Amino acid sequence: MGPDEAPVIHNRIPLRPQYYGFQIANLWGESLEYAHSFGSLNGSQSEVDPDGVIRLVVAHRDPGVPNWLDPGGNVEGTLSIRFLQAERAPEISFQRLPLERVREALPRETPVVDARARGQVLERRRRALLRRFRE
Repeated sequence: MGPDEAPVIHNRIPLRPQYYGFQIANLWGESLEYAHSFGSLNGSQSEVDPDGVIRLVVAHRDPGVPNWLDPGGNVEGTLSIRFLQAERAPEISFQRLPLERVREALPRETPVVDARARGQVLERRRRALLRRFRE
């Protein structure tokens, strides 16, 4: 993936499973740093569009949309989609676009996520991680 490309992943989950998550890993399958970046999203962190599709955008720069996954400078790696106790497997499609055309693949009502809002989301991630690994 080049620096000005943004794969958009369309993930239709027919019946909301008990758990689902999306994770980017590096070439060796190692998780990316997740307390201070967006290398993963779980069901409570993902925004579902009105048509029931979760649209993920993988980009080296913040595209200003929900469900951004940051590859952390990695140009090769994997994206894992995990789900538990779903009625059936999600329907997944993939579309690679130039970064400036990402909004064309998203619903018109997709909100803009500015730097302030992104910082608030990142702070919630950090606090959740601290709660998870508290002593």
